[in-house]
Amino acid sequence: MRGRRPVGGLDRTWQGEPVVIAIGPVAVPSPTALAAAVRRLAAFPATTRLDRTVDAAGRWWRPLPPVARAGCVHELPAFGDPERLLQAVARLDRGGSPFAFVLSGDVLVLAVDHVLGDGYYMTRLLAAAIELATTGDEPEWLRRPPARFPLVCAVWQQFGRDPARVRALWAHARATRPPLAAGGRTRPWRPSPATCVRSSGSHALRELKAWRRAHASGISTIPLAIAAAEVAQRAAGVDQAGAPLVLFDARRYLRPDGADVTGNFCAGLRLELADPGDPVSVDAAIKQAVALGRPLAVTAAAALTSAVRRRPVIDRAPVTPAWDVAYTHMGKPPELARVTRTGRRRASYVGLLPPSGPAGVTFAMSEIGDQLNVSVSFHDNVIDPVAVADVTDRLVTDPAGLLEAHRTADLLEIPS
Repeated sequence: MRGRRPVGGLDRTWQGEPVVIAIGPVAVPSPTALAAAVRRLAAFPATTRLDRTVDAAGRWWRPLPPVARAGCVHELPAFGDPERLLQAVARLDRGGSPFAFVLSGDVLVLAVDHVLGDGYYMTRLLAAAIELATTGDEPEWLRRPPARFPLVCAVWQQFGRDPARVRALWAHARATRPPLAAGGRTRPWRPSPATCVRSSGSHALRELKAWRRAHASGISTIPLAIAAAEVAQRAAGVDQAGAPLVLFDARRYLRPDGADVTGNFCAGLRLELADPGDPVSVDAAIKQAVALGRPLAVTAAAALTSAVRRRPVIDRAPVTPAWDVAYTHMGKPPELARVTRTGRRRASYVGLLPPSGPAGVTFAMSEIGDQLNVSVSFHDNVIDPVAVADVTDRLVTDPAGLLEAHRTADLLEIPS
């Protein structure tokens, strides 16, 4: 890019939030080939943003110096433990660049400042780097111009053409206004991000889908996974701070199949669930939120808020923390499924994501092939890692069993 351009409000919402994502096993390119691929990607600034960084004030994009871009490819030894790999990449010195690609055995890792883009953006970028470095194939989306003024267009399409939707959204907001959070004792705190990574066996995902056919036909894997995670937490005796935060992609409001929006176009939405352990109930809450346009309204509000004020610095944590749970589900990313290779080890897509505050516990889930990948990110100086591992193990070992136990318990409570 040339000169300075303002950082949009929605991007500023996520500025300074580091994300590390890893995909493997893949056909491993050489560092030279990967560096050449990154240069080719940077030649499409409108769709990749790999030509820029943010100034110290956080308000302006400025060109990324060539010396910083030249050092964006790193190598690390192979790690048998994905958690150690993610932590090692998170500690890398990126040398002034907002991103870095890391080769480690047959795994490719992307470390990126969230200001550059959201999960949709990161997934496509990671896959494109592998394809360009190994086959030379250039993804078609690189040359498609991104949507112009996407937030304005989406708000107009959802609300401007039908003011009744605004009234319905307002009525829902008034009726479901959450109670004020209760105060409590706090202590000084500094971030200490950690992650717990697990993948299910192929049988677990097959059994989960069989349970869906029998008891929740017609819903996607997303509410199944969220409901199973909720049951796993209750089975492990975890206290939750309140309604979970669910990440929504607002691209759906531009056209039915989404749109090419570079950067960030998502927001977290608190979902009050009538029955957190029932996938049908979770699915109904998600669909109601989408129909009302709540994800888009929150996205727009976040963009406006971050444009006029800085995000507060959090330097205190609760003495007795309850989990502030967030969910993001990437579904089945076709771009990543295409670049993974078969072998003795199943493919996985995992990450270290920014938890939502000191007591935040973020579940990131995806499907690659016949397994469910789960990464749970948290601060290990606030949240007990043993409890996180317990919940995650329960979730990936037998998600269908968790849902069935909840369903039968509910049936037993129904009076005859």
